[in-house]
Amino acid sequence: MQKRRVILPVLLLIIMATIFTGCGASESASAQAGDRPKKVQELNLAILNSYWPVTYEDENGKPAGYAVELWQQIEKDWPEYKFNYVLTSVDDVMIGLETGTYDAAPGGWYYSDVRAEKFIYPKQINGGGIVGLILRNVDAAANKTFADAVANQLRFCPTPANIGFIGVIEQYNQEHPDAPIPIELSQEENLALDYQNIIDQRYDASIGNKHNFVELTEEKGRTDFKDALSFNSVTLIKAYDFFRKDHVELAAKYDALIQQYKENGFLRELAVKYFGEDLFALAGE
Repeated sequence: MQKRRVILPVLLLIIMATIFTGCGASESASAQAGDRPKKVQELNLAILNSYWPVTYEDENGKPAGYAVELWQQIEKDWPEYKFNYVLTSVDDVMIGLETGTYDAAPGGWYYSDVRAEKFIYPKQINGGGIVGLILRNVDAAANKTFADAVANQLRFCPTPANIGFIGVIEQYNQEHPDAPIPIELSQEENLALDYQNIIDQRYDASIGNKHNFVELTEEKGRTDFKDALSFNSVTLIKAYDFFRKDHVELAAKYDALIQQYKENGFLRELAVKYFGEDLFALAGE
């Protein structure tokens, strides 16, 4: 009889421990399940197929580039979303965002009032286009800025009136009416001819985009240009990712994350990887 009295309480304790352990495991599993998004929302991202190094199609036919890697990190930090990356053209991006085919357009999109009426520009820039001076190596150290080049009376290659960064030159000249950049306008752009003219000393400098300079000297293998010329970064044309007009909350959420990426150094490191320098420092951020 005494043995039964001892065994019974022990059995009760074992049973109760098993019940509570099971409850704890169930609650833990429920908590873990609660951490996962109940429903994943898919977003279609329009990726330009030939805007190296921002967005482009790689040798395997996959989206690649600075903006693509940025959004891949965003996707990791937003488990409630799944991104579909669609390689496409400029015209298709514009039409697709208006019609609802696409939700956002990662890449180096410059601000324009026309686009701002149709789409949402976030507050945070994602990077931008580096504009600077292309000149002979011997002149590089003495001409770090537009003001240097003007003061040193460098002869500038003609610049197309419709070039994307013509506004940078116009703004500089408005702000420096007593010593403007003496630019002659041309009908079309011919980078290879401009660079050769600088080497041959017909001109001393050209104003251009860094990614065009790097693409020609590095990607297309023009070692003659690479060996003879330097690019001095001067300023940044700010660029944005933008969103479909009804994605107000998504754009605000994006802004907060981009600010975080700048503060923790991720975005600055990514810029150095693809552009060779911190775009945000160049923009004064």
